[in-house]
This record gives sequence, C-alpha cells and structure tokens, in this order.
Amino acid sequence: MDAAYCRSACGTTVCADCPRPRVLPDALFAIDAFDAVSTQWQIGPTGRLLGLRYEGCAPALRMRRQKWRAMGLSPPSAAVVFEDVQVIELAQMQVMAAKAAEGG
Repeated sequence: MDAAYCRSACGTTVCADCPRPRVLPDALFAIDAFDAVSTQWQIGPTGRLLGLRYEGCAPALRMRRQKWRAMGLSPPSAAVVFEDVQVIELAQMQVMAAKAAEGG
C-alpha cells in the first residue's frame, strides 16, 4: 500500500506512528476488507457472535474495492477478498468461543 492509503486508513504516512498493528503486505487488502464489514456481525440472543451477515457484507466490500481502485491500487478479485474475509471471520469466532469457554 502507499502513503495515500495509509493516510486514509489511519491518518498517518509514518508506519511507526500508526496505531494499527503491523500487517504483512499480502494481508493488507483482507484486513481492510474485514474492517469494512465489521458492522455486519450477526449476534445471537446470548450475545454470541454467529457470523457475518453476508448480504450486508457484499455492498460494503463492493464500495471498499471501488475505493481501492480510486486510490490507484489493484485489489484482488472480489472472490479472493471475500474468501479472505471468511478466514478472518472464522478466526475471530474461534477466539471469541475460546474466551467464552475460559469464562471471559
């Protein structure tokens, strides 16, 4: 990613000043896409995460890919981005389930 992307994502162009954790370059699109759909969690009656609402993710991912292109970036295909979001979704759900099992 370039300085314009960093400035729009976290407000700085100096990685050392960025409040976000460091991410491998190959994962930047996936992390940004997951951030774009982070409001789409389906939450059960007990407060447990059930998964992402995919019908709400599609428009958010479409808009994010348009933003990347407008910034002059070459994002992966929509299918690849969605698969990456699903991998992160599953990992998030596993972490939350483990915390719940520990009583946290």
